[in-house]
Amino acid sequence: MKYITSRFLKVAFSLIIILFVQQMRAQYIGVTMGYQYHPVLTGPLDYSTLNLPLYTPNWPGQYDANNPTWGVWLEQLQQAGVDFICPNCTGSWPHTNNPPSQMAPLVTLVNSRGLANQIKFALFDDNAASWCAQYNQSIGNGFSYAAPMDMSNTNNWRFLYDYNYKIFYQTVPDANRFKINGRPVIFIWSSSPTMFTNQQGNLSRAFAYVRQCCQRDFGFNPLIIDDWATTKRDSTCTNAGILDGMQGWFIAGPTGPSYTLTNWNGFPVGVAVAEFQHPGQSGYLDPNHGQLFKTGLAGTVGAGATYTLCEGFTDSAEDAAIWRARNVNTNGAPLNYTNVLYDYPNQRLNILRQFSRVPFPATLTCEAEGCDWFGGANGGNGRTNFYRNGNMAIETTTDTPGGGYNVGWIQGGEWLEWTNVPLNGTPHFVMRVATPNSGVMAHFVIDGVVKSSQTLPSTGGWQTYTNMDFGSYGTYTQSYHDVKLVFDNGGENINWWKIATPGSGDATFSSGTFADDDVLSLIGAPANELYGVALGGSFTEYSANGYSFESYPSTNITYGGAGAYGYSGFLNGGGTSGDSSFDTVLNKGELGINNGVLTLGGLTSGVTYNVLLLEADTRAVGTRAFQMTAGSASSPSQSYAFSGGTPSLGGYILCTFTAASSSYTITNTASGYGYQLNAVLVGQQ
Repeated sequence: MKYITSRFLKVAFSLIIILFVQQMRAQYIGVTMGYQYHPVLTGPLDYSTLNLPLYTPNWPGQYDANNPTWGVWLEQLQQAGVDFICPNCTGSWPHTNNPPSQMAPLVTLVNSRGLANQIKFALFDDNAASWCAQYNQSIGNGFSYAAPMDMSNTNNWRFLYDYNYKIFYQTVPDANRFKINGRPVIFIWSSSPTMFTNQQGNLSRAFAYVRQCCQRDFGFNPLIIDDWATTKRDSTCTNAGILDGMQGWFIAGPTGPSYTLTNWNGFPVGVAVAEFQHPGQSGYLDPNHGQLFKTGLAGTVGAGATYTLCEGFTDSAEDAAIWRARNVNTNGAPLNYTNVLYDYPNQRLNILRQFSRVPFPATLTCEAEGCDWFGGANGGNGRTNFYRNGNMAIETTTDTPGGGYNVGWIQGGEWLEWTNVPLNGTPHFVMRVATPNSGVMAHFVIDGVVKSSQTLPSTGGWQTYTNMDFGSYGTYTQSYHDVKLVFDNGGENINWWKIATPGSGDATFSSGTFADDDVLSLIGAPANELYGVALGGSFTEYSANGYSFESYPSTNITYGGAGAYGYSGFLNGGGTSGDSSFDTVLNKGELGINNGVLTLGGLTSGVTYNVLLLEADTRAVGTRAFQMTAGSASSPSQSYAFSGGTPSLGGYILCTFTAASSSYTITNTASGYGYQLNAVLVGQQ
């Protein structure tokens, strides 16, 4: 029955993609995240709901930066293809349990894993709590909605900004903020008169105050989205510069609607939910085997929403969660759809991915411990229900980058399976494996078709990992498939497997400016670094935050074009990164007058890399920009010259690609002195 269901889902999903793919590419999807729901961060999961997570947390420190739950969530967010996270901000005073600063470990993890350009942070203001409940606690009513907050009292505006927004933006650096037209985005949940009084003429004043404070403290004017009824409660909110957009949320209950699309000021905003509450509750929205979520995303993303916010990635307390859900109970017995209202654990993540800007990614990682189905063995690590329920041997891994978990103690005939994997083009199937044994074999099964077994390399240790490229199994055209990984004779550990489409056509680019050495973390943590090269310099430098740059010429790269020569003095106009070693790297470079061709060496086929390209010039040389291409993909044109080193030292371009061989070519297509290149930093995902 599982295979019949998955085939039906693939056909339905493919039809949706065909209908809506053009619109999806220009739009953004985000999720709310209740980071302060302590059981889902720490365990034990002490409540009974239908969509409890597949992952079972067991960590004493809720907001401990080492809490592995943050990493488990981030892997799933990356798998789903979301563009931004909206932490559920509930204020910080006088109820101090859950300030926005407690999301800091997640921000740090996004940066350390090199995802700062992929997953951003927007602010979701749960103002029933952050305004009204915090106000009530301040007047002795407890954390409640006992009395509506008076919006005409300017002293109450501190609950908006001082105890909430300000702390959020102090916690989330500029480079991590989700922006529309360069403006960080704020979602506000409600303007209900049961929680707020004297709104007419005063909501607009409060929003103007928020804008003034953000400009004063952080140098930006936020993009504010509020409840659709805001202008009915304060007509002055229709004035220019007060609100940028509105959201209609969803209506709980059997008639819904479960999604809304609100177009105000030419700015369409969608909200969708996968499920809400459970059978027997008055607000129940039936997920209907994923159809509720698909209909909602088709009615928002598919109908032209600039961005769509989905409630609520971790909201199992209201049965609205999107994460992987468990399909085995603590006794090892299977849980069916009636038990969990999921057809398979990754179902809702897969639905999100289908409506993302990249529904068929060139590279997609499938974590071994996060598979939909497993079997064929009795486990073997002696820990019952570790990470997830069931007889599956899972342990923490020291593999870099990322760490996380691996499946181990693998026996002959054991298998892991994933449902509705998106395939396009001619992808390679790459497995992340460790084993001290020789003669270990494994094979893939795609839609029930068994592929040839291949011998895995001996890596010399159980936590010494390498990538094993199984090659390609044909060409696919935007379709969904069941993929099973079978271990013929056992004796290996697996961290993950991924689809990786080789070639330069899969390159993606992003760009921006930088003022300090934080820009180096865009390739991932220092442990991710493959190599760095300081062009024009005959030295080796180590940045203050742990990245290294070797001298040039280098055995790892070549770079050149007509008229190329080394130059020293790019920072002679003044300015500093605050890191003297990084300044030394930036002060030198290769300069020329025509296109520069950069060839990277030392790569591994099937591995995905981040390449950071840096140009800086603080002399008074006027406006200068550079641009990179790889295959058919091109980067934005990025300015890099800033007289005196303010407000930036230079510009960066980040290129992400999956290698097809040991080398890769990127071309600097800028004319004139845009051929300049100061440094290259390469990291492995």
